[in-house]
Amino acid sequence: MKYDSKKASERLRDLRKSRNLSQSEMGGMLAAVITERVLDSENGKNTVSQLERNARGITLEYAFAYADLFDVSLDYVLGHTDDWTPDNKNAKEATGLTDASIRKIREIGNNAYGYGRHLHILNSIIENNEFSSLINKLNRYSIFSSTELQEGVYSKKSESLLFETREVTVSYETFAAVSLYEACDILKSIAKSIPLEGGDTSAT
Repeated sequence: MKYDSKKASERLRDLRKSRNLSQSEMGGMLAAVITERVLDSENGKNTVSQLERNARGITLEYAFAYADLFDVSLDYVLGHTDDWTPDNKNAKEATGLTDASIRKIREIGNNAYGYGRHLHILNSIIENNEFSSLINKLNRYSIFSSTELQEGVYSKKSESLLFETREVTVSYETFAAVSLYEACDILKSIAKSIPLEGGDTSAT
């Protein structure tokens, strides 16, 4: 596969932003693993900026450093694949999850404080019959609390809501609040149903 230097540079920028790091902070991280160059302070920030603007070539030394620091494959850093790691490809195709979501799930499973309990809780939430309803309520809240709706960008500013057999016209802001309340109520119900098994049950 042909090397695309522009795509690789964008990949470095995206990796840094995925951790909410400044260019100076990224330079400091590189300085810890690349000892042959002085990357501290302003020099590190400038180096990162050049790498992300495709103004400096990405050497294998830098590529390996980014791969190690962000726990992704070298092929991903260089833009040869859109999967963070080869193992993620099948999981993404089967579930529709993103690389970031897969990493979070792995982090939950490896959480030293939960001793397996945290992953058990996540599985219990997803397996619960009310999980789909929870997602629907959160989706409604996300839609009806959006800035575009609140600022009246759309011409329609209210919605009909069936409440105790009566159809009541409410504002989007109210509809969002109701959706969030219902989501919290469902989540509380799911939490109460989680069995006390699957690792350490003490508060962490």
